[in-house]
Order: sequence, then structure tokens, then C-alpha cells
Amino acid sequence: MNTPAPARNPSNIESRKLPEISTFEDSVSLTRNMADFPLTVNMTPHDICVYDNEEKTVIITFPASGYVCRCTSETPESQLPDRGGIPMIEAPRFRDVEGLPPSVSAPDVLVSMPVGEFLRDHPDWYRGAVLGPDTGPGYAVRDDGGAIRGTTRLVLYKYRE
Repeated sequence: MNTPAPARNPSNIESRKLPEISTFEDSVSLTRNMADFPLTVNMTPHDICVYDNEEKTVIITFPASGYVCRCTSETPESQLPDRGGIPMIEAPRFRDVEGLPPSVSAPDVLVSMPVGEFLRDHPDWYRGAVLGPDTGPGYAVRDDGGAIRGTTRLVLYKYRE
């Protein structure tokens, strides 16, 4: 049996948060000047904070753009037997992605793991690079209650075309 990694509890956190944004265009404009992440737009509903390896300092915060990219899914209608009185269903199948920026602009995007994996498996759906926060054991930075505050690295699901 796998033992979960201990929750990380950063203290004395310093943050260099980017200014507020109000439109998709503001988000593209704001991140255009970031040398290491040109044209990177956060397509999740929350800010993504990347911490240093000591988990004390936020290296960069990608503010939520206000635009959210999600997978649409389909759950098979099969009846599975209950287990211990708990209803069971088959895992949903992801069928599509909604909310991607227009292919013409194709900024690099930060997305959730389901969206990143779907776009990795369907590279012709989007031309920009697809990244996401690594929230796996050892890389998620958590608060005292166990909620994720950020990550220490990003996942590259797909390179820019």
C-alpha cells in the first residue's frame, strides 16, 4: 500500500504577485513581457503559484485570466454492482475541450491535468504550448490544512508548434 507524502507547510512565504487583469487580452499583454513565459495565459479558475525548491518564496504567480478551459466528458450508462452499499460508475471519458483561446493567437496556456493530458493526446487541437502545475507528491506546496497553495514545478504536456 502506498503511503501518502507528508503535506508541505511553507512558512515565511514571500510573494511577487503580478497585477490584476480583467480581460483575456490583458492577460496576454501582461505575460508578454515575462522573458521565460512569453504569451502564457492561465486558463484555470485560480492563480497558479510556483515556489522555489525550499517552498519559501513564490518565484512567479500566473494570475487567473478569467477564462477557464475544461474537458467535456461522457459517463457510460452501464450499471455496475454496488460495493458495500456504495454505487459505482465507470470512469468518464473526456471527449472535447472547451474554452481554448482562438487558434490564431495560440498563446501558451496553463491548464488542469485533464485538459493537459487530453491536448497532449490530441496535438492537432491546439498550436500553442500546453503547461500545467505539477500537484503530485513531492511537488505540491500545501498549507496547514492540506490544501494546495502552489507547486515547485510545471508539467509540459505539449510543445508549441
